[in-house]
Amino acid sequence: MLKSALKNSQNQRLNVNMVPNGGNVIRVARKNRKYTQRELAEQYGVAKNTLCNWERGLSEPPFRVVFEMLEMMNYSIEEIYEYANGRR
Repeated sequence: MLKSALKNSQNQRLNVNMVPNGGNVIRVARKNRKYTQRELAEQYGVAKNTLCNWERGLSEPPFRVVFEMLEMMNYSIEEIYEYANGRR
């Protein structure tokens, strides 16, 4: 039973590191702030192709990246929470 509880807590911890559709969250937020992919990628310090892959769902950005990008675009903590929970 303890092994099962530990395994479940580990899985929950891993899931917290990724935002489902995190690339879509970034895309919507980016378009709302009228950034191009190139501008946001350069400002954050990632390749434009990386950002494009996140937005197209070919790979998922870590939660930290989603949070930092939204914060960089001057979204409030409340707005970031809403995006992370699919309320925007």
